[in-house]
Amino acid sequence: MVEYETEFAVTPEEFDVHEEAEKLSNQLKVHSPSEVYERFSDAKGIKQLIIQAAGELYYPLWAPEYMRCICRFLLSLPGVPEDLRRELEEKLQLPDQALQHEFARAMEERGEFSFARYFVWAKKRYPGIDFDFRKYLSEEKPGIRTKLEGKEYCVAQFGHPSKPELFLYFPVEAKKVLPPANGYMYGKVIGIVSYNPNPPLPELMPRIYLRAVCLFARVLGS
Repeated sequence: MVEYETEFAVTPEEFDVHEEAEKLSNQLKVHSPSEVYERFSDAKGIKQLIIQAAGELYYPLWAPEYMRCICRFLLSLPGVPEDLRRELEEKLQLPDQALQHEFARAMEERGEFSFARYFVWAKKRYPGIDFDFRKYLSEEKPGIRTKLEGKEYCVAQFGHPSKPELFLYFPVEAKKVLPPANGYMYGKVIGIVSYNPNPPLPELMPRIYLRAVCLFARVLGS
């Protein structure tokens, strides 16, 4: 939690977080994500600074979490064939690297990754299962997550998934306000410039990130 001094004393019941967040946003300069990254990318240790950045915000689908999402959805259905249940439960136990390798191999061999064979029995037994699964995906939002200092975060980003500009860590409880995997939003984020020596994808992600405290946004499209 970031605290800052208000102009007058208030009780918890009187404190309007929306009004105070709006006030703080109006007082802070809005930076582009690339400005924030370029300014702090070479820093080894950062004094915690509150900064506001704005741009197109994405929370893209991540293959290992997507695969787990499919497994959890199918295992929640009654009547899963026993051999399929065992396979799905085993897949849930695989580490990220193994699932990512399986996904990459399928893409290389067939040009796509499909779980269609897992849904054959479900489509026969549960008409409309495709709609139910899409709804489940929109609620679960299977993007990258990471644990830091005992807390779990969703790792979103400013910039298109193919060209990220700045990564943002949102508390996992904020998942419901993040854009769906096939969409994006224009977002203005107040956050703390922070340093993570072990980002979730070290070969792709810098150690500098913005720990999100407040999000002002509107969904633009998909």
